[in-house]
Amino acid sequence: MSFWQIIKTALIAPSKLGDSIHAKGWKAFLYLLLLSLIACLPIIHSTSQTMNELRQDAHKISQSLPAFAVKDGKLTTKNKGYIYETSHLVFIFDPNNKRSNDEIKHDLNAEQVGLALQKNQVVLAMPNNALVQSSGLTNPLSTTYANLGMNSFNQKQFKQLLDNNPFVAPFMTIMAIISFLSAIVSLLFNLLIITFAATFYSKLSLMPLKFGQNFKICLFASTWATIISAALQWFNPASALAGLTMLITLLIYFATVQQYRKPRMPQ
Repeated sequence: MSFWQIIKTALIAPSKLGDSIHAKGWKAFLYLLLLSLIACLPIIHSTSQTMNELRQDAHKISQSLPAFAVKDGKLTTKNKGYIYETSHLVFIFDPNNKRSNDEIKHDLNAEQVGLALQKNQVVLAMPNNALVQSSGLTNPLSTTYANLGMNSFNQKQFKQLLDNNPFVAPFMTIMAIISFLSAIVSLLFNLLIITFAATFYSKLSLMPLKFGQNFKICLFASTWATIISAALQWFNPASALAGLTMLITLLIYFATVQQYRKPRMPQ
């Protein structure tokens, strides 16, 4: 079967995927990447929506900035500090370092990003969700004004920075890569569990199928499960559908491998 024939069969007649055990390894690898791309689309979509809302929130914050200047790596202002909170962003103007990095992170809910301007540093805190945890990024992340090229900086320049959002495109690129890699790991983990169950079933049923062959069938049989899961998560990102996708994949697998059943000998 060619790569496109596998896709067509998986979508239109998944019960006829039995011949996919002869597919070459590179086809299975490409198919894994394809399904991973489909699986990560809801996360990328959700992140994009959040970033658009953050742009709007950043514009609101830029309108409320007090007068300040950064000189020799230190923030100076006559303002004592304040906190501006929106649904997706918590901005903390903290020239006297009254809040620690951990306090900044713990003040966030699951959908908020924290940004703090302190005496000697800028602090960026992300929500403590699964995606951030799996990324391996330091959270919260802090750095000096000098490291950001902000040794000579003021309110007007920071307002322009918030309005222009130059970090959005690099952030979206990083999150898209992380989401894709996470989807590969998650899909591969689920497929291994499904394949172990499928191999146990095939051995009990006396089918001449090895683990690698079962893996290929399960991979291609998971097409509709991945599409359905992605569609549901597109509208409800919090959906936990691992059990459902495994069940759908196994049902298609059972229908697919019937051709390998050995006929029972008459008593």
